[in-house]
Amino acid sequence: MWRVLIVSAVLLSGCGRSGVAPPDPVPEPEPVPAVSISFPPGGSLTDQDTLVVDGTAAHVAAVFVNGVAATSDDGFRTWQAEVPLAIGDNELLVEAEGAGETSVRIERQEPFFAVPRGITLDPATSTVWLADQVFFYGRIDLTTETRYRYDPSIGWDGVYGIAVDHGRGQVYITGERGCHRLNLSNRNRSSVPPVGSPWRPRGVYWDETRQRLLFADGYRETLYGVERANWAAARYTALDGLLKEAFAFDEAENRVYAMAETIHMLDLDTNELVPISGPALGSGPLIDPAGVRSMTMDAASGILYCAHQDEALVYAIDIATGARRIVSGEGPVLRSPYGIVFDAAGSRLLVSDGVLDGLMAIDVATGERSLVAVPTRGNGPRMRGARDLVCDEDGRALLLNSIHEEGQVLAIDGVDRTHVADFPAIDSPRRFTIGADGDMLATGRPALYRIDLATEAQETVSDTTTGSGDPFDAVVDAVELVNGEAFVLTVDLDTNRFASLWRVDVATGQRSKLSLDSHFRAGMGLDPIRGELLVVSFDHLYVVDPTTGASEVIADIPWPKFRYFPDVAVDAPGRRAFMVGSSFLYRVDLDTRELTAVGNLARVLYWPSAAVYDAARDVVLVADRRLNALFAVSPATGAAVIISR
Repeated sequence: MWRVLIVSAVLLSGCGRSGVAPPDPVPEPEPVPAVSISFPPGGSLTDQDTLVVDGTAAHVAAVFVNGVAATSDDGFRTWQAEVPLAIGDNELLVEAEGAGETSVRIERQEPFFAVPRGITLDPATSTVWLADQVFFYGRIDLTTETRYRYDPSIGWDGVYGIAVDHGRGQVYITGERGCHRLNLSNRNRSSVPPVGSPWRPRGVYWDETRQRLLFADGYRETLYGVERANWAAARYTALDGLLKEAFAFDEAENRVYAMAETIHMLDLDTNELVPISGPALGSGPLIDPAGVRSMTMDAASGILYCAHQDEALVYAIDIATGARRIVSGEGPVLRSPYGIVFDAAGSRLLVSDGVLDGLMAIDVATGERSLVAVPTRGNGPRMRGARDLVCDEDGRALLLNSIHEEGQVLAIDGVDRTHVADFPAIDSPRRFTIGADGDMLATGRPALYRIDLATEAQETVSDTTTGSGDPFDAVVDAVELVNGEAFVLTVDLDTNRFASLWRVDVATGQRSKLSLDSHFRAGMGLDPIRGELLVVSFDHLYVVDPTTGASEVIADIPWPKFRYFPDVAVDAPGRRAFMVGSSFLYRVDLDTRELTAVGNLARVLYWPSAAVYDAARDVVLVADRRLNALFAVSPATGAAVIISR
């Protein structure tokens, strides 16, 4: 009995009845408010007047960016705010109660021009007017080098010329869709009645003295004059077959100078046609008219000037003697000269360059060249026709420049651009990737190549004479590495229809063709977690088993479909893929295969040619082949800024 009582006492004391008070409960820590900016990266550049800023926060009820209230649908775990920007340096100051503040800086420059073509000059105001392929038209004040751009939503491909009726405030643009007249006061647009069908206006000149437009008709290879009063047209048949798109006009003398194999002068008053310079007339280098896009003249000195796009040269022709010479001197190199106009006040030529995206000024006496109003971002070699983009282990963006038939790889780290490698023997380099051994695999038109980045030595891995197996059936394009094997896409540029997938043994060059029902215009990425290839075409995203070649469509691209060559960037840990092409950025959940339209890039990018996911900054890096710029794009909103140009 006593034993039972003792055991009971012990049990009761073990349940807390010993008289010792239990410890006080540990209070829960107070939540710490926090806020951070995800986009844009600090030090980036834009020409937009507003920017969508996004970020994350915790334990806050509101977020403000430069006083603008951010919006959120998840309790401010993620947020975004559209903020106005001023020209120049802008601080984006993010504030949240209790979380303090954080900020980044971004610069807004005057608007860019993308592939400027047509050019004309208003000497009264020292203003150049430009027509470009993307944003349609704008002007540059030569005194201040201030850039202005109009109506960026109405551009089209195939812009050729621009003329301005300053008295009426009207701009005339010629292109593949005819000639359009734009009213500067109300931005209204209308078509100029065609002078015949088919009608392909190229060069254009506004004749203020006679109130008419002069057109070079690229289809009939002749000249038309269109009266402003009643749109009546006159065809100058003396130039039939002698004029494709380039001509110069002497308004005082009412004379046209037409570019053909032999350059002719046509007196529009008398219809007299006189040869000026050519194979049998004058001296100096002969000029191939096929590459001449624009002509201008210095009436006081009697010198014609023409911009040769293919040769990246400017020629001068003496009207009196027919003597021809290349206008050459020191300074930046022309890349793709298109429009040309003579600035009498400055005794210089102004040339629009589609690669430099701005103006080149050339001193007519010395040939010395200088850049005018060309926006830049970063140091080192310029980007030129970006083809492909990868991230290396050091977090740098490696970018393949490809212009004409040459290739060059640049490393872009912040604002610095440095040379990595040249491709002297590769025919039209297109895509590349970096192997585990640090070597680079690159594709060209006929083959797959290996480049040693330390020595820049290159060798052919597989083509019609190297390696074995069926020959490549088309141009070798996208390339990815999976377990030491290279997978390449070949694109049929002739039929413009399908892309094929190939496996190439990197050690032996052996080729084998895998089945892939992919439409033309395809880019490729790799999901390293699943070891699958992702192939994007203009209308589908495929997942491909690299062992069997079996493919499956996991997402459909909605209308409008991708143009040009789309690309896909893979965030493997986040199980996301980002597709870029034309005007849109799409996100695909690789597990659920849900497709989301992230943002419309139409007013910012023109020809996105390559994309890669930058995990360190959580942005999609996109190279634009026409704007010659590297963009950082927010995966949350699709907002884009330039980080190098």
